[in-house]
Amino acid sequence: MQNVTAQTQTPNSIEEDEIDLRELFKTIVDGKKIILLITVIIVSLTLVYALKLPNSYKSYAVLIPSEGDKSASLGGLEGSLLWLAFP
Repeated sequence: MQNVTAQTQTPNSIEEDEIDLRELFKTIVDGKKIILLITVIIVSLTLVYALKLPNSYKSYAVLIPSEGDKSASLGGLEGSLLWLAFP
């Protein structure tokens, strides 16, 4: 069996584990040009791709007239909707 030693954290190691938000924000601000450039490139490529796609529209519906004179009421409409076919 291996010896497992418990590691205790000293106050110095706790300070090293903290996240400095000012430093993080400064890093993001310093890299804003590259972030903006990458964003513009990706948006541009996506827009070009979306505009080059061919338009394709398909719609299918088969309507069968209802039997009798039920079409004047809501019940007739309900019966005729059951006969709609969607491929």
